[in-house]
Amino acid sequence: MQNKIIITVLSAIVIGGMWFYYQVEGVSPELAIFNQGDKQTDRDPVETVDGYGVSASNPLAVEAGMEILEKGGSAADAAVTVSYVLSVVEPYGSGIGGGGETLYYPADGEPTTYVYNENAPLNGQMPDDNVGLPGFVKGMERLNKDLGNLKMSELIQPAIDIAEEGFKVDNSLHGRLEAAQYRMPISELPHLYPGGTPVNPGVEIKQEQLAGTLKAIRDGGADSFYNDQLGQNFLAQTSGHTEQDLTQYEVKTAAPAKGSFAGYDVLTAPPPFGGTTLIQTLNMVEDIGLEKAAANDEQYIHLLGEVIKRSYSDRLGTISDPEFNPINVDELTSDAYAEKLASDISMENLSEEYEINDSPADEADHNNTTHFVIVDKEGNMASTTNTLSNFFGSGKFVDGYFLNNQLSNFSETPGSVNAPEPGKSPRSYTAPTILAKDGQPFMGIGTPGGKRIPMMIADVLTRHLLLDQPLEDVVEAPRFYVEEEEVIMEEAFADNLDEDTKAKLQVQGYRLDTYNSDQFYGAIHSLVINRDKEMMYGASDSRRAGDWQIKEN
Repeated sequence: MQNKIIITVLSAIVIGGMWFYYQVEGVSPELAIFNQGDKQTDRDPVETVDGYGVSASNPLAVEAGMEILEKGGSAADAAVTVSYVLSVVEPYGSGIGGGGETLYYPADGEPTTYVYNENAPLNGQMPDDNVGLPGFVKGMERLNKDLGNLKMSELIQPAIDIAEEGFKVDNSLHGRLEAAQYRMPISELPHLYPGGTPVNPGVEIKQEQLAGTLKAIRDGGADSFYNDQLGQNFLAQTSGHTEQDLTQYEVKTAAPAKGSFAGYDVLTAPPPFGGTTLIQTLNMVEDIGLEKAAANDEQYIHLLGEVIKRSYSDRLGTISDPEFNPINVDELTSDAYAEKLASDISMENLSEEYEINDSPADEADHNNTTHFVIVDKEGNMASTTNTLSNFFGSGKFVDGYFLNNQLSNFSETPGSVNAPEPGKSPRSYTAPTILAKDGQPFMGIGTPGGKRIPMMIADVLTRHLLLDQPLEDVVEAPRFYVEEEEVIMEEAFADNLDEDTKAKLQVQGYRLDTYNSDQFYGAIHSLVINRDKEMMYGASDSRRAGDWQIKEN
């Protein structure tokens, strides 16, 4: 692409506050992720590409996934186990009452997206609670059937054990319970709200009802939900859906959306998910030469915000369920399309004509979902994002799990391509992604975070692949988000901006706000197979108790 903007920068300022940290510690940024003491730990890089690993938002899920891989399970098998364990330890983010998508890239084959998201009722009666028909259970079974090595019963058992034996509540779960208590059925949740208040961090909780539901799925398979009592219990708790919705639900497969960035192939979730928006964003990042802007400089903030406005606005008229509205993904993700989108970006002027919100979920800012990445012993990679839409979804509780409110992602704009229709799936920002080189997976990455998902991924990839900042540093670095004329920053990010930079942003028309949250800015999780350096490493986000492990075969 041709760069449309010439940016004057201080090219030495590429690491920001992390550079200062490593100068103090006496370690160069380039070597920091490889030199973590003499003792090798599971979080250290391994000096081979012949390894396996898991990066996820909870250590218990990582441990469970690693055990499946050590038994000879595939990346798909481990994805099933990690998904079910996360449904126990992060009941607010994903689980039986929701859906999601998994991008699977075999070491020696073509990548495929498994789509098990939530659907509107087939009879066209939109539920008042916005609960979509859950696809999670059937999606997990399909992954195992198509790509697995182990039995489903073995994959679900770790989640059952944790639900029955208990686990200690972390700050993330406590915080979510506290924030959502105004809309939760507290009287039905004594294990989560003992005495009517959110359970405190460090307290061990058990979920016997959820364990019973998991056992039913273990013993009866997906039929236990879609053709038996669990499904009937689901129907009794919501409106619109019927037995026909349950029995006719199908997991779909689709080719991923494809693009390129920093010399790598980009494979990501196709419509109705956010992968197309992510690729458009990355294309524009390269088109305008964003990497030439100094990190944390007003130019970087302004330009990334301008790029995001255009890709987010474009999705309103183009992205929806492809079974209802044909979508030319190749055109939308082309370099030419990105150049057109970016053609009116100004270095000085703030754009004001771009709309990005047109659904109840957008307005309510559902900072939802959970994400993880897995590499198995054969080199197959899975990048998975599962969701309930809002945290705890609709707040409705049945058989030990929470029901989604995914249908709130349908547009309220008359005539929108994303308007609700019978059996249709609403669009989403979720974007499980894999970067590849020479036909082999290189990097799996993704994040929760609602509307911030494409921007957070693009920011991390830009800093890591174009600015050469170490992956773990980028994931842990303070973040910002731009929407319309507002720049919302973590306090540490704001503290790193000098007064001159802040003044320049304000002169451009930006309002600067700080907001600290362990959920708002996403939670990036990633694994990398770097064949050029014969090395595997990962990253996990401490904003959500993240963890990663890699072991050599």
